[in-house]
Formats: sequence, structure tokens, C-alpha cells
Amino acid sequence: MEICRCGRRVGVLVSFVVGILLLAMSANGEIVNLRVHREIDIGAHLAVHAMQLEFKNQGEAEVSTYDCVIPASIKDNLIFLEAKSVPEQKQEENAPPATNLPVQEPIEDEMKNAVYTITLEHPVAANATCTLNIVLAYSHLLTPVPKETKQNENQFIEYKDNHYFYSPYFTNLVVTNVKLPENSKAIRRTDPKPSQAENNTIMYGPFEAIAPFSFEELLVHFPSNALLITVTRLERDIEVSHWGNVAIEERYWVRHDGAELKGAFSRYELQRNSKGSPLAFPYFLLELPREAFGIYYRDEVGNISTSEVLPSDTGISLQLVPRFPLFGGWQVSFTVGYNLPLSSVVRKSSSSMGSYRLESHMLSNIQLVVVDHVVTNVILPEGSSQPVAKTSVKSLLHNVSYHKSYLDTVGRPVLTAEAHNIYPQYGASVIQVDYRFSKIAMLQEPLLLMAGFFTLFVFIMALSRLDFRVSNVSIVDKDTLTEKCLQEFYVLCDAFDSLSASVVASSQQPDSKDTKQKFSSELSDTLSRMEKILSKVALHDRHLANHIREVVAKQKERKTALEFVASSKGRATTKKQLQKIEAEVSQRLSTIFS
Repeated sequence: MEICRCGRRVGVLVSFVVGILLLAMSANGEIVNLRVHREIDIGAHLAVHAMQLEFKNQGEAEVSTYDCVIPASIKDNLIFLEAKSVPEQKQEENAPPATNLPVQEPIEDEMKNAVYTITLEHPVAANATCTLNIVLAYSHLLTPVPKETKQNENQFIEYKDNHYFYSPYFTNLVVTNVKLPENSKAIRRTDPKPSQAENNTIMYGPFEAIAPFSFEELLVHFPSNALLITVTRLERDIEVSHWGNVAIEERYWVRHDGAELKGAFSRYELQRNSKGSPLAFPYFLLELPREAFGIYYRDEVGNISTSEVLPSDTGISLQLVPRFPLFGGWQVSFTVGYNLPLSSVVRKSSSSMGSYRLESHMLSNIQLVVVDHVVTNVILPEGSSQPVAKTSVKSLLHNVSYHKSYLDTVGRPVLTAEAHNIYPQYGASVIQVDYRFSKIAMLQEPLLLMAGFFTLFVFIMALSRLDFRVSNVSIVDKDTLTEKCLQEFYVLCDAFDSLSASVVASSQQPDSKDTKQKFSSELSDTLSRMEKILSKVALHDRHLANHIREVVAKQKERKTALEFVASSKGRATTKKQLQKIEAEVSQRLSTIFS
């Protein structure tokens, strides 16, 4: 134990010497911290440092700034810094309220520390004092130890910090109080002298004569069921339509950074306990604007019905229950969307014609989670020009890109802003976009629709007037065609019978050469038409074609006999032969039509 104390004293001595050298080179070397009181709250998922410090200007010139240094090891974990000046008449009844002081963007010193310069409300004269209240909030400094725990067991957290106030100035006196969760006590901690524990608070100090940049590790190991939820990435699209609507969609990727689940998950054990598992994250809570409508909540599978919309004092509370409880190491992703009236987000500039200003949050107010990375896309209407964006937090602004949607030609301008390490409860992260837009551009979509429908109607009209048939012959099936051919063949047979009777009758008359030639020509034409029908039927029904072929052959014999009758003037033997042929033709026709 004595060796540890000696080592600690040597470390403090070395830090003191190095601090004195750095102090001599510092521009604000005349500042001395008289008293520093630190309250570190680690009862939830953040480490919040609330400090009240009083410093004195021991130099000859007045001082107008104060440097707050964040160690290089945790500078990326800082999510909030606020400084206020405490008025001298703070104990009087009519004392003015504390004033928020401007804080400049951090710069990096030789030791890679982040140096935030606070501009004081009034310059501090020589030998004068000033009191400041500084609030710092850090994320991802609470580590679960052990890293795994069973479903119904409690979680243990380890937190590391500095017993002293890490400052570029000499500090006369510092006191650090560490506040644990309610009803929680440390099972392991560093124990410098003086220090003591009372209930859920550990008090370190007072420590005196602390050199600049002094560091001595503070460690506390304690039980805590704080839910360490992190939104690893959030993408927010703000799509503006000057027809009166602003569509907002947010895509979340969430991770539970608490102690990982040891063993298998049991839903039975979860439901058997009325309070559920102490480490299962039950639901997300989002605060939406009062004007929000058309709210939806879905994931890759589809719509999620386990959500509830409730009115609140500030707007609308949206409670989102995931498909499954979230344990340590587990991840989930989902999408939330809603619509807002255009008038609640976009304002028209009164000073310039056609100028507009959009003002919206970079992300929704999601409760009790840290957002590691947020990407906000502002999608302006097509035809917008001269877009200029700025944000209330440190962010990276990208060049203007273009996004094509329905009925777009060149695309809609998109302004993208990226920010890191955001905690929505510590002030709103606002994005502001100024742009120009002519209302004549709103006619583009209706005109495109009209032109599209007009082109469609003209095309249909032209199409209806075109004939795409291969030929004028109508396409019918086999049975229909055969039936039609038989009907024509039967009509031709009747015509042949009539001609046959006429030839027989004319054979009794005096010779008429013209009449004989006429009947002969008509008989030949009828036979020719019969043969054409035979050819058509042969393509579809060979059996039927054979019967028709026999009839055609008998009709040819009949024609020969008729010619003989006409030339021999009704010789009896020829007439008997003709009657025999007619009987055979009649028999074959009855066979065909049966």
C-alpha cells in the first residue's frame, strides 16, 4: 500500500513539473483555479459532469477567455458542453439568471487534447475572480463488466475517470462527487485519501495544489441496469413539395451496448416475470411535431403494428415496440415516416421574391438514446436553385446532388448534412436551408401528365386503324371448314341435277347447236368447282375426300352420258345407263351426308 502511495506521489510530482512548464508557455498562464466542485452523475447511460469553478486572474492584464480541455482519450466521447457565468450577486433575491457563454470550436494542442475556448461575459480584471458553471456529457464511457450476464440477472458497470480536474491551469482545491444509480453501491473503487462513500454517492477530496494536466485514475465498479442503447446510424429524408406537403422518413439502425445475453433467450422466462427482464429494452419513444399525420412504422418484413400514438404537452409521442425485446449485443433496424404541412416547415421570404427558408430538425427527438451518426437529406422540389444550408451543430455539408422521383426530368436538388455523437435531449439539432423556387415550375408535372395521356390516346387511335391480319381469309377451325365445303358441294350437286334434266329435255327438241354448247359448258364449270372443293376437303379429311372423289368421278361419267343423250336424241339404252349413274350418285351423296 505504501508503494502505491509513493508511486502516486511521484506521478503527481512529475505532472506538477510538466504542468508548470506548460503553464509558463501558456497565453493564459495568469489564471488559477481557486475552487473546483465536480458532480459526476453515472446513474443512467451517460456520464454527466456538472462543475462549478471559481478562478482568479493573477496577471496584470485582464482576461476575456477561459480554456476547457478535454483529454485526448475521451474527446471523441463528448456529446455536450455548456458554460454559464454565475453573477456575483447570486445570493440576492433579484439576482440575474446565469448567462450562456459562447464556446468556440475545439482546437488540438500538442498532446492531442481538445481545447474549447469559452468567451467570458465580461473581461476579468487583474486580481479579480469569476465563477463558471460548466456541464459536460460523455457517451460510451460506461462499460459492462462482466461482458455477459444471464437473462434475469443484474448488470454491473465499470466507469473510469480522473480524481482531479483536467485543466491547463493550476488548481488550488478540487472536490469530486460521483453519483451512482439509486440504491446502488460500489463493489469496487479506487480509494485515495481523503475519500468516503455515503449511500449512492462517492466523495473524493478535497485535493489541494493540483498541477496543470494532472491525472490520477478514478475507477468505480457498481451494479446498474441502465439500458445502453445506441443508434449507430440514422438516415433522415425531408422531401419538400410545394403542393403543400413535407414527407419525412427516418431509417434507424440500433444496437444494445449493455451486457450480452449469456445462454439462450427464453420468452417463457420473460413473460413469467411481470416486470420482464431488467436488461431487455422494451420500446422506443419518439417526440413528433403536433402537426404530424400519416405516421407509419415498419421494417424489412413489413408493417409493425406494435406502436402507439399518444398526445403530449410538446406534440405527439410515438411509442415503438420492436418485434422482439432487445438484449445486450442485439441489433434492430426499422423505419418511421410521417407527413407535415408545408407551412409548418417552410417560410416564404418577405424580402426577396421567390425565396424560401426551410427549417427542421436533423433528427426526431428520440428519448434516452445516443446517436452515433446521423445523415440528413433535404430533398427540394425540382426547379429549385441556389440552395444554401447551415446547421446548429458541427456537421459536414456535402455538395448538392440530385434525386429523381416520379415525373422528374433533371432531378430534385438534395442537400446532405452529416453529424456525429448527438444526444437529442441536449438541445435541438436544426438544419436551415435557403433556396429559390418559381411557382411556374409547379406546372411541370401537370403538363407532363397531360402530354403523356395525349400521346397515349393518339397511339391508341393510330393502333386501332391499322390492319395486322395476314390475309382477308378468316381463320376457322377444321370442322367448320369441312361443313362449309359440304354445303357448297351439295348445292353444286343440285345444280348438276338441274342441268342434267335440262339436257334430257332439250334432247327431245329440234337440234340447237347453241343450246348444247351452253349446257356442256355449264356442266364442265360445275365439275371444275366440285374438284376445287375436293382439294380443300383433302387437306383436312382424307376419308371424306375419297367419298367426294367417287361422286365427282360418277358426275364425270354422267356428263359423258348426257352428251351422248343429247347427240343421239334420247336413245333408250343410254337413258337407262344415265338413270343408273344418277342412282349411284344419289347413294354416294347420302353416304357422305350421313
